[in-house]
Amino acid sequence: DVGAADFNEGTEIRLVFSYFEKVMRESNSCDFHDLVRLALEILSGCPDALDILHRQYRYVLVDEFQDVSQAQFEVISLLAGEAGRLTVVGDDDQTIFGFQGAETGIFTSFQTRFAHCTVVHLEQKSVTLPFSALFPSPDHF
Repeated sequence: DVGAADFNEGTEIRLVFSYFEKVMRESNSCDFHDLVRLALEILSGCPDALDILHRQYRYVLVDEFQDVSQAQFEVISLLAGEAGRLTVVGDDDQTIFGFQGAETGIFTSFQTRFAHCTVVHLEQKSVTLPFSALFPSPDHF
């Protein structure tokens, strides 16, 4: 694991990261975290842009919600708007992106942020059937 001590001046990882940032700037590129940060800056700083998106997209669906970071949650909340036109799907027992900033607290505090939401617990796991089991004959269509 990489910790705060690994980012002291002069360490190899700090040099590699600095080079990465330099190459990204010079090539006018973004990584995933930059995309989230830029989306948050635009949506929170430009109400007209957010209004256009609210009119164009009436609902927001987020899968793997247990793996969102705080910045992603802020983008999601802005997109959902005051009406809370939002559906999330996730399993708080399957968080795997902690190294990317995912916070299980976001998942568990969802009802606090969206007080009028309805929570549906799917207690039984299901297995997706192969296509051939659903439609055994090509004549079915």
